[in-house]
Amino acid sequence: MREPKVISFLNYKGGVGKTNVSVNFATHCAQKGLETLLIDWDPQGDSTEYVGFGRENVEYTVYDFLAENIHPEKGVTIRPTAFENLSIIGANASLKNVEHLVSRQEDTFERFRDLLHECANQFDIVVIDCPPANSHVNIASIFASTHVFIVTTSSSDSIDKIGLVDKMVGDISSVIAENSSDGFGLPQLSGIVLTMAVENTVGLDVAQEHLKAIWGNLIIEPAIPRTVAAAYSVSENVPLMVSRQNTKIAIRYRKVFEEVLRRVK
Repeated sequence: MREPKVISFLNYKGGVGKTNVSVNFATHCAQKGLETLLIDWDPQGDSTEYVGFGRENVEYTVYDFLAENIHPEKGVTIRPTAFENLSIIGANASLKNVEHLVSRQEDTFERFRDLLHECANQFDIVVIDCPPANSHVNIASIFASTHVFIVTTSSSDSIDKIGLVDKMVGDISSVIAENSSDGFGLPQLSGIVLTMAVENTVGLDVAQEHLKAIWGNLIIEPAIPRTVAAAYSVSENVPLMVSRQNTKIAIRYRKVFEEVLRRVK
């Protein structure tokens, strides 16, 4: 059994570019020849739409896998996207029920972790696009992950959430270490990605220095700039790493993603 690589991109605040990072990182991995699974945990289904899959085409969400004990099988219950090496467990309206399910059933964290580790036996890497909330769903995401990456903008509100996520990762790792002997690695905070940066501004410089002073080597450079190319790629339902491979933001993404991959090896 291979060691699972399950990566969550997370921030309790919305509007920080988390879906852009999740989808384009998954696409980058697929382009490198890694069999990649993207999991859309957010009921809004933005990742599902971004890869051109369409919420109406989603047969099984995470909710269905957990509620109905459906077996995850590549190419059957887990669907391929139009992009080579990239598969998806997408989101539709049924995913709105998952928070209730996760919060009410005591073994759901363990079952979600088992589900993702089973997926990780079929894929080289599993990527979770988490919802923007301090929720039971995100606790489950951290519980099931081997690596957690926080996506943040330079806003003070977004940066303030980093400490909350870091504490949650530490608390969950401690709980798993005390109660599990399955041999899988504990979740760890592996990096912080700064997005939607307005370059050559005092505000960005101050934010970067502040982040480095507190979080040091967890900060992954370079920062991802705010560009219209990202918005266009979302509206076209084609990841930027496919549609705009030579743009400034795609080049920045590649540098960041290569560092992410280095940290999860």
